[in-house]
Amino acid sequence: MPNHVHGVIMFSDEDHFVPKERMERAPQPDRVKMHALPEIVRAFKTFSARAINKHWHSEGESVWQRNYYEHVVRDEKDLNRIRQYIADNPARWSEDSNNPVTWPQNRRGGF
Repeated sequence: MPNHVHGVIMFSDEDHFVPKERMERAPQPDRVKMHALPEIVRAFKTFSARAINKHWHSEGESVWQRNYYEHVVRDEKDLNRIRQYIADNPARWSEDSNNPVTWPQNRRGGF
């Protein structure tokens, strides 16, 4: 979507995500810094906003909304539903109330 992003973040206690060639160089589990979802989202928003503002020569401008929506995926069926929603989401841009092309017509409660 032009005005927002969707993603799935997977958390795991297992170390199988570290490539085997890096295993011998990987930090010991007691030395690995774990990050909670709010820290990950904040870092993503911070670094991406800096890059966007640098590209558009608009340093310091707000890029992201303050909050975000989170949902804990409980099973494969739920994950597949979310994946389909993400895949289908761009087709709904013409109906989005924030689409500047249709903005006045789509605003509910309008001005």
